[in-house]
Parts: sequence; structure tokens; C-alpha cells
Amino acid sequence: MPRLHWFLVSTLLLVLAVLGGTTLRAQRTLNDDAFAAGPPEGRLRSDPGLLYYLTERVVAAGGGIPADLRADTRLAWPETTDALSTYTMGQEWLVAWSYRAFGGGMPLDEFCLWFMGLLASLTVVGVLVIGAELAWLGGDAAPRVPLLAGLVAAGLWLVTPAAYRTLGFVLVREDVSVPLFALHLGLLLRARRTG
Repeated sequence: MPRLHWFLVSTLLLVLAVLGGTTLRAQRTLNDDAFAAGPPEGRLRSDPGLLYYLTERVVAAGGGIPADLRADTRLAWPETTDALSTYTMGQEWLVAWSYRAFGGGMPLDEFCLWFMGLLASLTVVGVLVIGAELAWLGGDAAPRVPLLAGLVAAGLWLVTPAAYRTLGFVLVREDVSVPLFALHLGLLLRARRTG
């Protein structure tokens, strides 16, 4: 099979893996009766509830910084809390901007579920790169051997329960950080190989 065909087939498999992982994460949670019952404020407790509140505030501010974010009285009433100094806010803006661009009429909590599921599913891209680069370290191989190794690694990742550790949670920071970590580890291995 020519090299272009290998690339197209592997890209298609990768896209299907990401979409499948995203759909599995979202549908599994949406089909849970506990998740579907009531408004998001009643379902999202503790850290996810706080992160949802901060994201909701950024969305309400049009994607900018809410006016009272440096002196929010709703976080630790009657004291004020400087949310920008207290919390590592970054993911909140990523989700809020994406919601404003693609959310349409979808409720914010459902959009967060789908969007964070998509981000978490992107880990498979980094795993594929890591698998391919580790295969290249074994010596001179035909180009399709590392690609197959990467696809096998990605497939193993998809069936590993640890890949779905955050299933059912909304706005867990590792859904953003783990895909970036895996991709950067794969790129580090590539840089080592290519000099």
C-alpha cells in the first residue's frame, strides 16, 4: 500500500478514535439518571461546581474578565475572594470561548461535558505519536512499522480503563493537561530521534 494510503487510513482511524471516545464519554454520562436530573447547580458539587461557576461567569462576561472576579462575594461569603489569584484559571476561558463559538443553544453544562470529552479523547493522538516514536527507536524500520505500532498503542489506550478515569465528571483539569502531556512526550521522543 503506498505511503499516502497508510497516512490516510491512519488519520481516519485516529479521527474515528477521537470521535468515538468523545461520544462514549458524553453519552455514558448523559444516560446516567443522576446526571440528567435537575439544574447543573444541583449536580455539580465541590471542585466541578466551582469550575462550572467560574466558567459560567466568563461566558456571562462575553468571554472577558467578569467585573467582580477579583472580589467575588459568592465564593466565600461574606468575605471576598480574588478568583484570578486563588485559582488557576485558563481552562475556564478555553471552554467559555469555545462555548460562545460553537455552543449554540446547548446548555453550558452539556457543552462542557462534550467539549471536555473531546479534549480528553485527544490523548489518543499523543499516544499514537509515542508508540510510533518508540518503534523508531528500535532501529531502521519501514515507515509503516512505527505507524502500525502507534496505531496499536492508540488502540490499547482506547480499551484501557484508565483512559476513562474522568468519565462522568465535568471540567476536570486533567482532561486538558493529559492530552498535552502525551503529545509533548511524543514530540520529545521525535526530537530525540530526528536530532
